[in-house]
Amino acid sequence: MKENQINIHTTQKGFQKAKFLDALGRISSIEETVELGGKASAWFGLDNGDRIRFDQETAKIAAPILAQFAETGKIA
Repeated sequence: MKENQINIHTTQKGFQKAKFLDALGRISSIEETVELGGKASAWFGLDNGDRIRFDQETAKIAAPILAQFAETGKIA
C-alpha cells in the first residue's frame, strides 16, 4: 500500500472497508458494520485490532473536528 492511497473493498460480511496508511505508515481502516438492533456504525482504527467504534451520532460530532483539521492542521 502506498502513502495517500485508499483501497475500498467489500468484506466477507458484505460491508465496505477502506484501508489506508496512517501518519506513521501503519495500515488503518474505516469499516462499516451494524450494531445489535440494526443501528449503523463503523470501526475506525488500526488493522491490528486497536479500534474505536463510531455510530452516526458520534460521526456527526467528530466530522467537524476532522474537517477543521483537514483544512487547517488544527482541531479548533
